[in-house]
Amino acid sequence: MNKLAYGVLWLFVFTVSAEPTFRGFGVIPTRITGPLALGLALVTIVLSGRLRRWHSFHVAALLFVIWVGCGLAFFYTRWIEIPNKFWTYVQLFLVLWMIWELSRTRSRQLGLMAAYVLGAAVSALDTIMLFRRHAEMMRRYAAGGVDNNDLAMMLALAIPMAWYLGMTYRQPLWRWLCSAYLPVALFAIGLTGSRGGMLTTIVALLIVPL
Repeated sequence: MNKLAYGVLWLFVFTVSAEPTFRGFGVIPTRITGPLALGLALVTIVLSGRLRRWHSFHVAALLFVIWVGCGLAFFYTRWIEIPNKFWTYVQLFLVLWMIWELSRTRSRQLGLMAAYVLGAAVSALDTIMLFRRHAEMMRRYAAGGVDNNDLAMMLALAIPMAWYLGMTYRQPLWRWLCSAYLPVALFAIGLTGSRGGMLTTIVALLIVPL
């Protein structure tokens, strides 16, 4: 069950960064893989009867969610009126918890990073293909018609992961594939025309000299 739960979590992480491409086909896979991964993680904990001890970071994250929730409770009388941003915080905390519980080994942690990089590569290549098809009709490009800034940020977040995996993996093929993500991502981020994304990319690229 633990391996199955991790496999679905891996798929969820992949769909998070590859979602712009899926949106182009009218599909939002994270709405399926996310709840499924959470459900399997809960079943795994119940069957094993063990809960991994939290780090202080997890406590701080939970306190932040509670703090925001208490603050919103003073301004909104019904749950339906609470902004979606709060539920995003709750979802992010649950993802943090799932990764902590299901990725206890280094190999699994590297696997999740690889899943995110692979999904980001799919979105980056889809953005480049959009540029090839509609270069004369558009000035800014984003796979699946998502927000250009969101896509650029997402692609930039994968840069440190890809570089780290390229320096860590022992298999030459995987090292080459991870390293190849950098020029692909830089080109795709440039096509988005996002200034915030470019600033984030500059920060992300600091992992190379550091």
